Order: sequence, then C-alpha cells, then structure tokens
Amino acid sequence: LLQKCFSNGVIDIVKKSNGKRVAKVVNSRIDSGGRNVFRYPHLKDKVKMSLIKNHFIFSVESTGALPAHQLVTEAVEILIGKCRHFLGELEEYNKNLS
Repeated sequence: LLQKCFSNGVIDIVKKSNGKRVAKVVNSRIDSGGRNVFRYPHLKDKVKMSLIKNHFIFSVESTGALPAHQLVTEAVEILIGKCRHFLGELEEYNKNLS
C-alpha cells in the first residue's frame, strides 16, 4: 500500500537478511509531491515528507538543435530577465503605496 501511494519507481520493497521486508526510497525525484499516504490512518504517522527549501530541480529537454548547456544558459538568462522585470514592478508598486 505504501508503495502505491507514490509514483512508480519511488519506493522499492527490499527483503533484509532476516526475511523482513522494508520500504526504501530509491528515487524521490520522480515523485510529484502527492500526499496520498496521509489518507491512510495507519500510514500517516510513519511517513515524514519534507522539501528542501532552497533546492530546485530543472529538467531540460531538447530536440538536439542546441546542446543542453547552451539551453540551460539561455533559460537562466531569460529567468534573470523575468526576475528583474518582476523586481521593477514590485518597486513601482511600493512607490505607489507611499
């Protein structure tokens, strides 16, 4: 049941040397952050889910027209431009409040 609460490939069931079966997180990155496990009273207190607040995962897909490092560099430049625009809008908004 625990394994089915997460995306396929996130939880694996490992058999220990004493024959006991244990759930193990094998690939947390492919989980979408669902909270299905908390729907089950007997599981919700046995699972701790958390996020790393300053951790971001970016996926890059390409048709091959540009190398991945160039795509990432250009995407970061666009993101920086959008952040600058947002900060300018925020500054303008704060001036109008004064």
